[in-house]
Amino acid sequence: MLLRPSALGTHIYGGGFTLGMSSRFKILGQWEEGPWGADTFKLNFPDVPHPLTSRAWSVAEMRGRPNVVYATPPCACWSVIGAKLGDTDPRFAHTLTSFNLALALEPEIFVIESVCRAWSESSSGGRAAYTELARQAGEAGYQVTILMTNGILHGSPQSRERFHFIAHLPDLTLPLPSVFPPFPTVRQVIGDLLVKNMDWPGAD
Repeated sequence: MLLRPSALGTHIYGGGFTLGMSSRFKILGQWEEGPWGADTFKLNFPDVPHPLTSRAWSVAEMRGRPNVVYATPPCACWSVIGAKLGDTDPRFAHTLTSFNLALALEPEIFVIESVCRAWSESSSGGRAAYTELARQAGEAGYQVTILMTNGILHGSPQSRERFHFIAHLPDLTLPLPSVFPPFPTVRQVIGDLLVKNMDWPGAD
C-alpha cells in the first residue's frame, strides 16, 4: 500500500483547507494561535492534534516530518471590505508566523492561500510584503510560484478568485491545476445534505 504524503496546517481555523488536503495527505496537525473555529474543527477532525497557542507547537519534534505546510492566515489585511491597512494590519502577523513556521519545519512545499489583493500593487495590497517573503524563501533554498486561480475551476459552486504563494524546492515540478467542467451548481454540491438531514428536528 502506498503511503500518503504528510501535511500540517496553520491558521486554517474552521478546517476547510484541511478538509481538502485530507483527501490526499495524512494530516499531522492543525496549529493555531487562538480559538477561532476550534469547535467546528474538532467536530470534523476529533483525532487531529490541534494546539491553540504557538507555545504549544512542537516545532523541533515536527521538523522535517510534513511534506507540505499550508496556511490561510487572515485575508482582511488585503480585503476590499477590510480596513485596507495592508501589512500594517495587526493580523498580518499571522502570515509571518505561518511563514516562519514553514521555514523552521523545512517541508518540500509551503502554501499560503488568500484573496487576490494579496498580490496587488495598490497602497493596501500585499505584493511588496509577499515579494519580501519570496526573497527570504529563496535564501532558504526554495523557489516561489505565484498562482492565481478561481475556486469554480476546482469544484466550487461559486466564482471565488484566490491567490496562492507556493514555496517549493527547486527539483519539484508543479502541474497546472485540473479543471472540471461543467461547473457544479450549489444543489449538486450539497444536495445530499437534504437526505442526510431529514431526521433533524424541524426538517421538512
